[in-house]
Amino acid sequence: MRLRAEDAVRRITAFETDAGQLRRLARPVLRFTGTRVIGVLDLQAVDLSYALEFVDCRFDVAPDLRQARLTGIELKGCVLPGLDGRSLHSKHDVRIVNCLVQGSVDLTDGDIGGSLDLRRSRLVNPDGDALRADRLRLSESLIGTAVEVDGRTRIRGLRTGGNVEFDGASLHGVLDAKRALIGGDFLCRASETRRFHADAPIILTNARIGGDLSARGALLTSTSDAPPSGEYVDRRATIVADRAQVSGVVDLTQGFESTGTVRIVNAHVGDSVRLTGSTIDMSDGLEPFTDVAVDAPGPYRHRALHLAGTRIDGDIDGREARIAGQIRIVDVAVRGAIRFDEAVLSNRNGDVVEGWRVTTGANLDMRSAEVYGSVYLPEANIGANLDLRWSRFVNPGWYRRDMSLKPTIDLQNARIGRDLVCAGGFGRQPFVSRGEIRLRSAEVGRQVDFQGAEVGGRLNTTAIYAYGLITQELRLDVAVPPRGAVTLRHARCATFADNDKLWDATGLIDLHDFRYDALREPIELDDDRRVNHRLVLLRNALGHVYRPDPYDQLAAMLRTSGNDDHAATVQLVKQRQRYIALADSYRVLGPLVLLWSLVQRWVIGYGFRPMRVFGVLPLPAAPALALIATQNSGASGLRIGLLITLVVLGCVLLSTVVAGVGHRLSDFATSTAPRAVATALAPTPFSYSTRPHGPQRPDALPSYAPLEQPPPDPATEHAIAVEAYLDTDDVLVARAAFAALDDIVELLGYERPEQESIQRGSWWRRTTAKLKTWLTSDEVTKRRIKVERALELVTIDGRQADVDVRTAEAVARLIASLQDIPQGCLRAGSILVLKYQGDNGPVVMSRNLSQLEIRALERFPEIQTKPRYVLDSLATAVSTLEDDAGM
Repeated sequence: MRLRAEDAVRRITAFETDAGQLRRLARPVLRFTGTRVIGVLDLQAVDLSYALEFVDCRFDVAPDLRQARLTGIELKGCVLPGLDGRSLHSKHDVRIVNCLVQGSVDLTDGDIGGSLDLRRSRLVNPDGDALRADRLRLSESLIGTAVEVDGRTRIRGLRTGGNVEFDGASLHGVLDAKRALIGGDFLCRASETRRFHADAPIILTNARIGGDLSARGALLTSTSDAPPSGEYVDRRATIVADRAQVSGVVDLTQGFESTGTVRIVNAHVGDSVRLTGSTIDMSDGLEPFTDVAVDAPGPYRHRALHLAGTRIDGDIDGREARIAGQIRIVDVAVRGAIRFDEAVLSNRNGDVVEGWRVTTGANLDMRSAEVYGSVYLPEANIGANLDLRWSRFVNPGWYRRDMSLKPTIDLQNARIGRDLVCAGGFGRQPFVSRGEIRLRSAEVGRQVDFQGAEVGGRLNTTAIYAYGLITQELRLDVAVPPRGAVTLRHARCATFADNDKLWDATGLIDLHDFRYDALREPIELDDDRRVNHRLVLLRNALGHVYRPDPYDQLAAMLRTSGNDDHAATVQLVKQRQRYIALADSYRVLGPLVLLWSLVQRWVIGYGFRPMRVFGVLPLPAAPALALIATQNSGASGLRIGLLITLVVLGCVLLSTVVAGVGHRLSDFATSTAPRAVATALAPTPFSYSTRPHGPQRPDALPSYAPLEQPPPDPATEHAIAVEAYLDTDDVLVARAAFAALDDIVELLGYERPEQESIQRGSWWRRTTAKLKTWLTSDEVTKRRIKVERALELVTIDGRQADVDVRTAEAVARLIASLQDIPQGCLRAGSILVLKYQGDNGPVVMSRNLSQLEIRALERFPEIQTKPRYVLDSLATAVSTLEDDAGM
């Protein structure tokens, strides 16, 4: 039936029943069936007290419902060229069900007392907005189940009391829900008959969702590299939810697939982010999700999962997920656990996980996972375990600056509350890392476990880098010899477990200042074979280079366990290696050094086996007795023989006493010297702080012998300590900072330091400077005040000090030398300069130290290795010294 639009409007407004049929329901409804409406159905600003229903109708022109006030309207099975319903007010539902709309449905600023129902409809406007509902207010839900949209779906600022449902829908255009306020769930799930599919981004920036955000079983595709809506986001994003708030779960499970980035940045999720069994593939279908020997794809240009800065009150559950691209979880805070068990994570030759400062309240698990790329977690704070057992980590990334290989796992400065598990075996596949595992300055509350692991990649690289690691138990009983070097320099543990395969590493094992209190399998008092075997392993691991620290530590551990005899054996071998090294250095006199070593070893065991002298006494006594037998005068011969015997005996005993005193003096010097110069023979008690950041109490750090006397006034001191800790690997940058610090020392009136001790990794330089003899105490004081004034003005006010040009230039050079160094601590006597990364950028500051603070730094020099917390740790150390003085 054909009906002119103006006639339809007249009959609607007049409520004429001869053109329509009135249905007596709970509310009056005026129904049109099978009608073709010719012209514009102009209902602008009308006020109707009854509902309208159009069934199987066709409109030649888009109906005009602007500012209309309706009881309700339903379009069912209709064909429309569009619908203009801006500022429409409806007391009940607005239903556009099973319709074909070849234009825009515009409900901007509308107010609907029920739901907006778009089920099974098809909205077509490929060059514009197929649905435009900005600031639409719905008392109930937006229902778009099985809807097909060809064009943009724009619902910015939408407000609903219920859900937004697009289950089984097909969207060929951006779904823009910025600043939407959704009282229930946001659902884009697969239905029983159809899978939700979107080939453009779903934008939820600044949205507030009172329930779940679910795309369970959905297929999201994106091939465009252009940022959606002209904004700077990941250029191939399928979900963009920056700064969104989701009160429930983010559910991307049960076969969820995405070929673009899932981006939820700086958001808040009230429950968990679930990725179980999902696939996020940024490889354009090239990723095989298995190990490939040649022509393996990667790294990928785009991130796969971007959660930076998001706070998650539940878990991140990615078990059995398959992700090709980078997972970026920088500054993410998770109250629960992060799980990627049995997942396949791939970004070959790049960073597959980037997680600066990621925080979890429970575990971070990657058990039985296949990981292609580097897992980068510096300064992470894991509340319980970091469990990587039975996983494979291969194809690490490369540094762009010098094309050197990145670690497969980087846990630099990380804090782990319980265990770090990199174990394998137990009837399952081994833990495998084809690259470096970096644990520099990490703190692990209970155990670091590499039992049954296969670590290392290339022979000329590092397999395990554990510089400064602190843990209760360190297990390095690996399954195969590490391929590369093993660094345990400055590491601390209470219990140490190893096996022969560790010591067969293809690279050197750096044990400088590595401290442990006991072995996991103690050495019995009568087990000489095991001690000798360990000494052989130790010598081979050191590359036949003499280093006293490992021998001293082994001897100290044996001595504290009551095994003094074996401790003496270790010290004897140490002295033998020392003499061999001395002979190599003296060259011409080398044979004499070796001869003296032989005499010391056989006669008194280098002072550790003094009872051997009684076995050697018959050797000089035999010639004396022969001389007595050949003398005619028995008495005279007897006196001569006794004299010779006594002289020999006295010489031997004297050498024994001298050797013993020498060892005692050596022990005393070692125990009181700074760590960078010598290592104490006695083991330091183990202590551990579980604080993720901030200062540690000095009693939680390795102890040093206290100074006997307080240091003198810096103004009259004949020598001052000059120390610099620099967190950089660049030798040129470090040397420039050292030179600038030496210029300051010279300005203070001291000679430039000549002898220095330097530890590398980060640079820690420790030396002293002598006072120039021609300077008076007053002159030194004036110079110090001048430098302090210049530093104060530069670091606080950022301007040049009103001092002489030389001082100003020296201070400026010192500050400029720190520009490329993330953090550092410089000290010249009582002057302290710090640089660290604050919350709002780099911080450079100076401080004039008191006498008690100088004492504290001398006793606890390791405070300087954490510049950001130096002042807090220094205050704690001063309090400790004051407490000790009070006792």
